[in-house]
Amino acid sequence: GKKNKGKEPLLQKLLEPPLRAAWILEDAVQGRYFEEKYYPNDLRARTHYLGAREQEKIYDRAVILLFCLAFFEVPLWCDTTDSFTFLSPHDRCQVEVESGKKAIVYMSGLPHIPPGYSLIMELMVCLVLYCKLSAESKLQNTWFNQYDINYINKYFNFAGKVALWGTLLDIVLFSVDRHHWRVAPFLRVLLMLCMPKLNQLLCALVNMVGEWLSVASFWMGTVVFFAWISVTIFEDDKQRNGEGTLINEGFQTFGDGLYTMFVASSTDDFVDKFNATFTYNRAYGLLWLVCLFLSNFLFLNLILAMVFETYSKKFSKTMKEIFANRERSIQQVYQILDDWSPDDPGVTEDTFKKLTQAYSESAMAPTLQPQDVQYIFLHLDKDRTGSLDEEGFKGVAQALQFSFWIAEKKNPLEQNHPEWYTDDRVLGKCRALVWDLDDSGSTSRLDSFMNGVLLLNAVVVVLESAQDLAHETKYDQIFTAIEFMFGWAYVVEFFIILSAMSWEEYISSKAHWFDFFTTWLLFAVSCAYYLPFADVQGELMKYANMLRLLRLIRVVKSLKRLPKVAFMFNCVVTLLASARDIILFLCVIVYFYSALGCIFFGGSLYQGAETLEGTEYEETKLFALNFNDMMSACALWFVNLLCEYNAPIADGAHASLPEWKKKCMACFSNVLFHCCYSGLRARCCFHYRNLCGIDWRSALVR
Repeated sequence: GKKNKGKEPLLQKLLEPPLRAAWILEDAVQGRYFEEKYYPNDLRARTHYLGAREQEKIYDRAVILLFCLAFFEVPLWCDTTDSFTFLSPHDRCQVEVESGKKAIVYMSGLPHIPPGYSLIMELMVCLVLYCKLSAESKLQNTWFNQYDINYINKYFNFAGKVALWGTLLDIVLFSVDRHHWRVAPFLRVLLMLCMPKLNQLLCALVNMVGEWLSVASFWMGTVVFFAWISVTIFEDDKQRNGEGTLINEGFQTFGDGLYTMFVASSTDDFVDKFNATFTYNRAYGLLWLVCLFLSNFLFLNLILAMVFETYSKKFSKTMKEIFANRERSIQQVYQILDDWSPDDPGVTEDTFKKLTQAYSESAMAPTLQPQDVQYIFLHLDKDRTGSLDEEGFKGVAQALQFSFWIAEKKNPLEQNHPEWYTDDRVLGKCRALVWDLDDSGSTSRLDSFMNGVLLLNAVVVVLESAQDLAHETKYDQIFTAIEFMFGWAYVVEFFIILSAMSWEEYISSKAHWFDFFTTWLLFAVSCAYYLPFADVQGELMKYANMLRLLRLIRVVKSLKRLPKVAFMFNCVVTLLASARDIILFLCVIVYFYSALGCIFFGGSLYQGAETLEGTEYEETKLFALNFNDMMSACALWFVNLLCEYNAPIADGAHASLPEWKKKCMACFSNVLFHCCYSGLRARCCFHYRNLCGIDWRSALVR
C-alpha cells in the first residue's frame, strides 16, 4: 500500500509528450543527444530544467559583471583602509619618495569603487553564480544520477563551486585584514572558464596538449641545447666589444642563458640579445643563424601547422558529432509527436504549436509568437498537406534558432487615405524611388541617388576641414548654408521612405535606425547655426562632421555587389564570428596576467623610482604603461601581445622583481600567448580555407 501511495503524486505530474519532445528538441539545437528513456517523465524535472536554463542565462551576465568589476576596484597596493568613502585614484594611490614628496603615479583614470561597496557587489554576484551551479547540481542529482548519465559537466560545476567558496573565504579574510594580495582575481578566471562557450574550447585545447608537446619538446630542447652551448662559451669571458658591452651579457649563468635563448627563440627581440656577441666577433653569427633557423623559424612554424591540423581534425569531428546528435534527437522528437496522435500521420499544426509553445518556455530559446509559429510551419510544410512528415520535420532545429517579428506593411497614409496613396502624381513616384531598382539591379533608385549626395557631402566636409586646419573663416557662411541644404536633403529622404513603407517596417532595419538618428541630429546641428548659440553650434558642428562621414557606410552596401568585395566581406564576418570564443579566451588570459601584474608590480612602476634608474623603461618614458591598476595592466599586456615582446617594458618590470619571478612570469606568459595566437591563426586559416576552397598551406601563406 505504501508503494502505490508513493507513486500517485508522480502519476499526476507526468510530462505531456509535447513538453518531453520540447526538452529533447532544446538539446538537439545545442547538438546534444540522450536516449529518450533517460529523460525523466516528471513535470518537476521539467521545472528544474527550466530553472537551470534561466540561471544559465544569468550566469554569463554575472561573470561578465564580475570581470568588469575588477577594473573599478581599488588596487591592492593602494590605501584600502577607508571602506566606504569615494576618493579619486590619485588621492588613494600615492607613493612617497624622499623628503616627503609624492611621486608621479600614472593611473588609467577610471574611478575606483570603495572596497566596502566592491566587496558587497562581489558577494552578491557570487550568490547569483552559486544559484546557477546549485540548480544544475539539483537537476543532475535528482533526475540523472540514477541512470549514470552526465547531463551537466560535473567537473566544471565542481570547479565553479570551489571557486565561489574560495572567493567567499577571500572576501572574509580581506574584510578582516586589508593585506596587499587576494586570490579572488584568479578564482574569477576559473569562473570564466566555467562558461559554456569557454569550457568547450578549454576541453578542446586540453585534448591538443599531447600533440602540442610532441612538437614543442623539440623546440624547447633546441632552446636548452643552445643555452648550454652559449653559457659554456661565454660564461667566463669578461671581454667587451667595440661598444664597451660585455659579450657575456645574458649568458653569465645557465638561468640567464636559458632566459635569453627563450626570448630570442620565441620573439623578435633576438637582435638585442645577440648583438653584443655578434659585434665582438662576426663568426658567432653562424651559431645564432643555426639557432634561429631551428627554433624561431622551423619549430615555431611546425607548432603552428600542428595546431592548425589538429584543430581542423577535431573541429570537423566535433561538427559531425553535433549534426549527428541533432539528427538523432530530431528523429526522437518526431517519433514522440507522431505516436502522440496516431489518428493523424505526421506532426499536425496543432501539435507543432504545442511543441513550439513548450520550447519557448526555455530562457535560452527565442520567444515565438503564434504568427511566427504559423510562418515556420508553412515554411516546413512544403507539400501543403497540413502535417509534417519526418523529412519535412528535420529542418525544425534550424528554424527555431532564429527570432522572428511581424511588421505592419501598410503605413497610416495607405490605411486612412488610400486615394492619396494610389495617386501616381506624387506618392506613386516616391514609391517608385524607394522600391524600384536602378540599372545595376541591386540598389533602389533612391539609395543610388543618395549615395551620390553622400559622396558630394564628403567632398564638402573635406574642404571644410581643410579650411579649419588652415585657421581660415572666409567661407564659413557658405559651408554653413551648404550643410543646411544637405541636412534638408536627408530629411526629405526620410519622409520619402516613410511615404512608401510603414514605421514598423522602417525601424526593422538597423541601418534605418542609424540613418534616422544621424539625419535628425545633423539637421538639428545645421539649424543651430541660426539660433543664438554660436559657441555651442561651432563645437557641435566639429563632431557632426565626423558623424556625417559615418553615413558613407551606406555607400559600402553598393560595393558588395562586386565579387571580390563580397568575398572579403564574407571572410571578415565569418572569421570574426568563428573566433569569438578563442578571442574571449585570450581576453581571459590577458585578465589573468593583468591581475598577476597588479599584485607583483602595483605601485612600483612610476617616475622617479630608484629601481628603474638606468633602465630602458625609464629612458623611453613608458611610465603610462604600468601595472598600477587593471586597465593600465591590460593596456600594457595588449601592447606586449602585439609586439610579442617589448624589451623596455620587460626591463622595467624585471627591475622590480626578484630574478626567478621575472623569468617565470615572462616564460609562462610567452607560452600562453603563443598558444592562443596559434589557436586563433589556426581557426582563421581553417575557415578561410573553407571559404576559398584552397589548400591549407596556401591559407597559411596568405
